[in-house]
Amino acid sequence: MDTQHVRMSLTVCGLACSLLLPMLPGPAGAQGNDLLLYSPFDGSNGAAFSRGEGSNLGDRGPQFSEGIRGQAISLQSDCIYALRDNFDPQSGTVALWVRPHWEGNDPAGHYLFCIYGRRDLEHSWSVNRWSVYCGGGQCTFAIFSETEGQTFSINAPIGGWKAGEWHHVAVEWAGVNGGAGAGRMSLFLDGKQVATLKDRDIRVGPTDEAIGIGRDQDGSPDYAEADLDDLFIYRGELAVEDIAACVAQITSGTAY
Repeated sequence: MDTQHVRMSLTVCGLACSLLLPMLPGPAGAQGNDLLLYSPFDGSNGAAFSRGEGSNLGDRGPQFSEGIRGQAISLQSDCIYALRDNFDPQSGTVALWVRPHWEGNDPAGHYLFCIYGRRDLEHSWSVNRWSVYCGGGQCTFAIFSETEGQTFSINAPIGGWKAGEWHHVAVEWAGVNGGAGAGRMSLFLDGKQVATLKDRDIRVGPTDEAIGIGRDQDGSPDYAEADLDDLFIYRGELAVEDIAACVAQITSGTAY
């Protein structure tokens, strides 16, 4: 799909496209949000739009199923994107739809999104890391700082989730490396802001060059074990009301 076709089709979708703001690929609205990567997973595990490299660097033979919109990818294998130009560690938003193959109280860890610290660091899994995962009845968003052992995290209960049901997960962060009191984090489930952390000094150093979707970045078999759809990565935070409105429009079944 060429860039011009992507720009036209996404602009027509506007806010209905899960969390897409209407002007692409440039800044959108007064908040200056930039879409960095969008993967609809409609028969392809590559990005339909990306600022950096958009091809999938992981498993070349993914499985697809019916999605919340179009198709979804069934993640029990690697889905990896290049980080450069597709992710902003200072301020950003990650949003996606997930249909778990497990119950909300499943004790196992199911990773939706993961970035490690730079791989030449001694403990790259425990510094400069972003993680969004579900397990033990909680959905957790964590940022591991440049200081090993100093982790900033927020979570919310998902014990009521059922296998085979669609849910929307979004996380936001801002003020990373902005100094004392600048850092903040938010977690959204099904369009509602369910957890926040503010006024923190979040300092993060160099990260890995890969974004892992649906798996921890290590060798453990903690895949999402879920179907994922409409992955969006932005630079900057989205407005709370925009997230709620977009999720509501998708779940209402309103036709584009």
